[in-house]
Amino acid sequence: MSDTAEREHTGFLVHAELDGPVIVKYPILLEAVLSRVLADRGEAFDLARVPLAREDGVWCATQSFLVRPVVRCSAPFVRSMKPGVFFSREMLGGTQRVGKVETKRRDTQNLLDDHGAMIAAGMVWWGRGDLARLAELLQDLREIGAKRAQGYGGLRRVTVTALGPRPPKFGIVHIGTPVRPVPIAWWRSRYPAAPTIEGDIVLGLPRWSAAPEPAALPQTSEMWPDEIQAAIG
Repeated sequence: MSDTAEREHTGFLVHAELDGPVIVKYPILLEAVLSRVLADRGEAFDLARVPLAREDGVWCATQSFLVRPVVRCSAPFVRSMKPGVFFSREMLGGTQRVGKVETKRRDTQNLLDDHGAMIAAGMVWWGRGDLARLAELLQDLREIGAKRAQGYGGLRRVTVTALGPRPPKFGIVHIGTPVRPVPIAWWRSRYPAAPTIEGDIVLGLPRWSAAPEPAALPQTSEMWPDEIQAAIG
């Protein structure tokens, strides 16, 4: 086995210690985090540069899991400082998908909105990959989730722990349950009798240009520390 193949079979645990509330509408995939770091460094987008192993085309890394206990709260923010320039649905053609549209309001007011935020000790991922390259990229990760410019999702530190050799599907499946979204065809071909949650989600990269596709989804996005320990073995 080559040195590269050996590194790709190294198990790891990534622990991001949160420094305050985090806004995460959907669990975050580790390959998306790593791609963002590469983009922030100004490196050309290339899937071969993502230091994660793949099993039949699926990345061997979980989605993000918040470490319980998790406290939910509201995160208000100013959606616009220019209240006079909001479009109506008619101005947008009436058929396009748009978010909240404000049609009647006083021009002297800012438009406020809010997100659901979570307060937790940390966020974790696990899987297989090039441990040294993974740790080197993640040292540049400073925040996670939405509304980072408003101070949400700040990270105190990110640690990468080596777990040693792990099976090929480590970071994809745990006890017959997906720990990351996987294409539904991939899941049904391997676990035809296993009950699962299904939904459409973007699995490809770059995420802003990939289309949603049917997927088998994890049953939770939060775990107690003992559950995480059991999953990583």
